[in-house]
Amino acid sequence: MRVKGRLLQDLNPNEMKVLDWFEGDEYQRTPITVTLCDGEDKKHDGMLLLDQVVETQVYLWANPLSELNLQGTWDFEAFEEEHVENYLTHTVRPCRDELIRDGLLVPKQS
Repeated sequence: MRVKGRLLQDLNPNEMKVLDWFEGDEYQRTPITVTLCDGEDKKHDGMLLLDQVVETQVYLWANPLSELNLQGTWDFEAFEEEHVENYLTHTVRPCRDELIRDGLLVPKQS
């Protein structure tokens, strides 16, 4: 199966906690092996050439499929333009505050 997505690398545990917070209980973080490609099929002597294979994690829908909105696709650029401020306000900041309260993150001194 081929899906379009983004691979975020070298995230620290606090950054993963922010993503977990954002995805909530509706998604389950699951280990997976993926093949990275540039979107173009490459062939040599009739064989499909695969690009880099990596071990990573994905968020899989954990609720009944009947509850999943399958209309449209997620678009990073649209998210960045239309929703990033809401994401910072309602996900990153509350999660950061919880990490500070739990002693897992030291607040930056200004």
